[in-house]
Amino acid sequence: MLTKFKSTIITSNNIKKTKREFINLIGNDFSNDLLDQNDDIEFSSIKLLNGSIAIFPNTPKLASSLNLLNEEFEEQRGIIAISFVSDDIDEDHKRFQEIGLSVSDIKTSNSMDSQGRGAELVFFSIIKKDSFDLNILIFQDNDEYFNNNKQYDESDISKFNQVVVFSPKVKKIKELLTDKLGIRLALDKVFDFGDGEVRMLFFRIGGVTIEVVEDKKISSTRFGGIGWHSDNLKSCHERLLKSNFTLSEIRKGRKPDTLVSTIKNAPVDIPTIIIGFDAQ
Repeated sequence: MLTKFKSTIITSNNIKKTKREFINLIGNDFSNDLLDQNDDIEFSSIKLLNGSIAIFPNTPKLASSLNLLNEEFEEQRGIIAISFVSDDIDEDHKRFQEIGLSVSDIKTSNSMDSQGRGAELVFFSIIKKDSFDLNILIFQDNDEYFNNNKQYDESDISKFNQVVVFSPKVKKIKELLTDKLGIRLALDKVFDFGDGEVRMLFFRIGGVTIEVVEDKKISSTRFGGIGWHSDNLKSCHERLLKSNFTLSEIRKGRKPDTLVSTIKNAPVDIPTIIIGFDAQ
């Protein structure tokens, strides 16, 4: 079964610059530069407490490496996929095939970091059948995916809070994530924030929320943005302003006892919000 959220997979035209921007955003350098020796692709990984940011070059040859469609890399720059961890990758691969999902073969990717240390990644892709699906990768469980042993300052970003998805067909996303992948649906509700009613679905796995927002005006499912968690939002806000990020004023969040601030110049222009607890 799927047990954890693993990563957001992001493409960039300049992975070194994007990595530096994410390090400045997070506040600590828990990154690693790697080389996929199978496909000769350089990429970077930045670990957090409940997942990681994987930054790849925006190149069509990455499509074959991750078993994703070419157009994802010809047209996009930003979030192109999310990944989860399986506690039994062979069993999940078999089960997903039996329930009608289109899946790639299980692939073993041998990577080496900048210090010459090797790492083996075992994964498969759930292949999109149409533009209303999501790009999803499933990885074999490995403690190296997460930053369990390092300490964060209170002004740092330490965790993912949510990954946002917009879709004109949220029922299809619900069937994929809950009925087929077994990810818990925590809430399915229609909200009205002043601009009309909107249906929102919140899926939870490994301490991360996949927030799916219905938007019938768009023609395909797409990733929206990322919500980050900081233990002290006010301190994080001050740090980011000093690092030349442009942020909104801190305001009350929609969830009780939370504070939020949005970043207007986040890495690769991904819509970004930081969330913290309201100490008062």
